[in-house]
Amino acid sequence: MSLKRVVRVALVLTVGAIGMATLVIRPSLPPPSVGRDAAVRLALGPDSGVAPVSGGVLLPGLLAPPVTPVTVDVRALPPLVTVPPTMLDRWLAGELDLEAIDGPQSDAVVAALKQDALALPPSRAIQQADEAEPGAPAPLAAFPGPDYTECCGGGGNVPPDADVAVGPNHVVAVVNVAFEILDKVGNSLVGPTTFASLFAQTPGCNNASASLFDPNVLYDESANRYLLAIDKVNVSGVTITGGSMYCLAVSTGANPTGTWYTYAFPMDNANPGVIWMDYPSAGIGRDAVYMGGNMFVVGPGPFVESRVWAFNKSQLYAGTAAVAAEQSVGTNFTPQPMHLHGWNQGTWPTSGPHFFLGQPDAVNGSTHALLAWSNPFSLPTPAPVLAASINLDAATGGNPGFPVDWPQLGGSTMLANDFRPLDFDYRNGYGWTSSTVSCNPGGGTVDCVRWAQINLSNGAVTNAGLYASSSFYRTFPDLAVNHCNDMAVGYTKGSATSYPGTFVTGRLATDPPGVLQAETPLKAGEIAYVAFDSPPRRWGDYTGMTIDPDGERF
Repeated sequence: MSLKRVVRVALVLTVGAIGMATLVIRPSLPPPSVGRDAAVRLALGPDSGVAPVSGGVLLPGLLAPPVTPVTVDVRALPPLVTVPPTMLDRWLAGELDLEAIDGPQSDAVVAALKQDALALPPSRAIQQADEAEPGAPAPLAAFPGPDYTECCGGGGNVPPDADVAVGPNHVVAVVNVAFEILDKVGNSLVGPTTFASLFAQTPGCNNASASLFDPNVLYDESANRYLLAIDKVNVSGVTITGGSMYCLAVSTGANPTGTWYTYAFPMDNANPGVIWMDYPSAGIGRDAVYMGGNMFVVGPGPFVESRVWAFNKSQLYAGTAAVAAEQSVGTNFTPQPMHLHGWNQGTWPTSGPHFFLGQPDAVNGSTHALLAWSNPFSLPTPAPVLAASINLDAATGGNPGFPVDWPQLGGSTMLANDFRPLDFDYRNGYGWTSSTVSCNPGGGTVDCVRWAQINLSNGAVTNAGLYASSSFYRTFPDLAVNHCNDMAVGYTKGSATSYPGTFVTGRLATDPPGVLQAETPLKAGEIAYVAFDSPPRRWGDYTGMTIDPDGERF
């Protein structure tokens, strides 16, 4: 049966990625290079797995004081507002380093890992993408999302950090510091509007020295509510001075074009002014909105730990003072909370913990931790527990490595960032995830899409793979799964002979294990990407794909 008969790609708004290969046992890896080993020891030290931190405090479980909301009507917010100083202004003033990826690895470790990746041996465990074969179905609708010339504080923002949420009648898209609400045929209903405008009346998120970044957008199928959120810190020139907040907005009803409750949740309750939170990743749970983030010493300084939060959903949706539970998960970098789907199909979980997928080893893209968090609002707040340790290298084979910089037609290279998990979607008792890794499909090292389906009852990898082809680089994947367990994944694809474009592939539940069908372009690249940063250029940090609440359309 063809994927075209089952999967209907309904919407193209952001860039994503996917990949899949034959499910095999991974052959033994070559030993790490002397250069990487020395760099790792120098940067991380022998004991903790992260650099020693002066002033960092591991967080005990706590329940933060309740936060009172402000009601905002998004129809009354002015669109297209420039928020000075723009990112371009700050970059011209020497206040931004767009090549820096905030992670536990030092620059020396990253350079060593990339060098090792360029020497990866070829592997037959990698599924070879066939660009000539007819691919997935063409989209039913395609229309522009927010454009940097229309929004984003003026002058554009790098990276774009695109994400998307879809309800019965609306699409909510975010691009870095702005959001837009559209109907499903592409008519703009609200915006583009900056997050600074949305939170202008919300104390804690509205000060003049605030820097807003890393937006999230979600749709809760069980409650027919939309959520918008963005990270906030205070800055002075090139220095992060504290004031870390998670600025969270919840629609007051099913129509996102009306009023919203806006909240400002402090992210440094245990040690204010010492650490700040980066790269928030959010997901809808049964009892809470869950979020995971990475904590760094202000300055910016080194990585301290990662944390998870639970925001009381019933309080948020009622517009009352809301509490947030907060817990440390140690070195489990970028803990991705599970995002639930299946309410309208009767497959929403009715009990059990909420799961996160983290990466416990700073220089190992293979090992992942499945973390389970139960009863987060009880006192004292319990800690998440390790439900399973997952080896994605063993599940996929292919000797994957650290993502490498990738070329584009017209010159200059692009950053592929690192191999952190980029999503964790729930469907029918499974968690699905994707990430960028490097691999060698036969013609040398390229960036590849790695994906996995994980059985949440025991942590077993049920299905997984690597998807790649020689000379082409695939980065920043994001996947979604429908009610039938068919999966689609979008990603950026580029090469020295092509411009960066958006592609999609996928699989039916009945397809052989580890196999994706042929890819198809959603939006072919038309021009070389040149922002105001210097090579390797910051193409993105994450992208968005989601499933319609009908359980069918992607």
